[in-house]
Amino acid sequence: MKKINFYIAILFFPVIAFSQGSTPDLFYNNGDNVYIQSGAILHVQGDVVNAGAGTLTNNGLLNIEGDLTNNGTLTTDAHVGEGTVRLIGNSTMAGSAAAGVQTLSGTLSSPGTASFYNLVIDGGAAGQVMALGANALVTGSLVWNGSSTLANTYNPSNFPNTLGNSSIMQVRGSVPTGNGIIQSSGQVLYIPSSVTTSIAGYGPTSYVSGYLQRGVAPDYSYDLPVGSSSNYELANIKFNGSMAGTTSLTANFNTPAPTQPDPATCIINGQPINSLLNAGYWTIHPDNQPTAGTYTVTLNMTGYSNEPSAGTNAQGGSVTPGQQIGIVKRTNSSSPWLGCGMRVYGNSSTDQGTGECTGNGSFANNVAFAERIGVPSFSDFGIGLEEYNSATLPVDLIELSAVPIDNSYIRVNWATASEQDNKGFEVMRSEDGANFTNIGWVNGNGTSNVQNNYTYDDKTAQPNVVYYYKLDQVNTDGIGIQTNIVTAQITAGPGITVSELIPNPTSGKTRLVINSTTGSQSASVRFYDILGKLMIGSNNQITAGTNVLDFDMSSFADGTYTSIISIGNTIYSKKVVLVK
Repeated sequence: MKKINFYIAILFFPVIAFSQGSTPDLFYNNGDNVYIQSGAILHVQGDVVNAGAGTLTNNGLLNIEGDLTNNGTLTTDAHVGEGTVRLIGNSTMAGSAAAGVQTLSGTLSSPGTASFYNLVIDGGAAGQVMALGANALVTGSLVWNGSSTLANTYNPSNFPNTLGNSSIMQVRGSVPTGNGIIQSSGQVLYIPSSVTTSIAGYGPTSYVSGYLQRGVAPDYSYDLPVGSSSNYELANIKFNGSMAGTTSLTANFNTPAPTQPDPATCIINGQPINSLLNAGYWTIHPDNQPTAGTYTVTLNMTGYSNEPSAGTNAQGGSVTPGQQIGIVKRTNSSSPWLGCGMRVYGNSSTDQGTGECTGNGSFANNVAFAERIGVPSFSDFGIGLEEYNSATLPVDLIELSAVPIDNSYIRVNWATASEQDNKGFEVMRSEDGANFTNIGWVNGNGTSNVQNNYTYDDKTAQPNVVYYYKLDQVNTDGIGIQTNIVTAQITAGPGITVSELIPNPTSGKTRLVINSTTGSQSASVRFYDILGKLMIGSNNQITAGTNVLDFDMSSFADGTYTSIISIGNTIYSKKVVLVK
């Protein structure tokens, strides 16, 4: 049969609709060339089938209420018109008022011959499902529309600008809803554009339940709107400017929650992690792991049922539910979950894993939020629960520090405000912040309501090694808790050592001890809050020997603060917790 060319254009009628009563395939192209011109609308109140010999070129707007099957050539031209396929969903098909499943199948991921340019999701009701029966490629934008305003189509090829004034593409037609869960069982939805708004309009009824891959670029922030079949689980990745080697991320959300963390080995800032929020966990994998730079990951979880109650920390202070969660990370499903800790000298974690948990988790409107910064690689992520409880703790620890003495050995100092059945303390040391060994024992004072001061001198410390210290407090019944971690270093020959902030936590005043074996030089100290706001700063002149720098934080709000110390070409990073 001879092929014909079928052109659809806006001439006298703005919309051309096809309907064949109860026939399942309401628009069937069995070998023709169908061309939708720029500015035209083809509205199909049912299924669209483009058979193997068919060619469907869409430079306008194709509205589909039923399923889409492409076994032929499906092309769009981004430089001519909208090039938009809009899935309205089958809630309106055949007069139905119920949400249902709209299926995309066939060949949909071949650049230039079988792919979408702009794909708009506008299911008729919350719960509408768009099921992927095959991998799908969207070379332009994926948008859950939710607006009936006529505007120019978003053009990712014009990065970082748009053709219109809106960052979200708005299309013509009947009033849209923006509903629709894109669901797959192993298929991948590809959005190669690295424009941050090439995916837009997502939310609790508008996300991907399955695998979503999107392009990324340095120094930008990317939402990954994924979830389960019933819950929206948004993740965000914010790259720093030096990120290199990664050009795309693939994300999905897994249910149920996997193997639980081991509290003996999964630690966040000295606090054991014994479980995960039970909605599930994220897998975020790159095309290539970054070769340089780091990123911040934020997770927003819904659908959990094990939100913690308010508790008590190791110092006896109260903690909110949000302060009891942190992001844990593992390499793959066969690897253990690892926590994270405070950074040393602006580099690696003092605890384990990679990155730094900022301690600003929260629970609000049935959404759990957690953040982790300075992460260098991608893998599985979950939200871990810390082992807080509301019972009276055996030891009220008010200070823990490690300082070099005369640049020959390291002294670990700590103090308690009260003790109950305290047998003593194991002094633990590590050279990598993850693997600790017991290097000494200090007897406790049993039960006491007065302040007790303790020291332990580590005279086996070697020069030019950063050592990590923590205490394992042991009760008379053999049960106890682990403390947070502090660091110290002695040097061989000329050098600088910077202590932790003392005391930590503090109720207002804190100090740094800087030991120098060199001549006079300047030391800049700046304190920042968790949002990066500069709180106080000072320029100091240090000399050979021991230099003590005191700081007053009593005017700050309770929270965690980062001190950045610059001496010569070296930058040190220290954390301090303020609890009034």
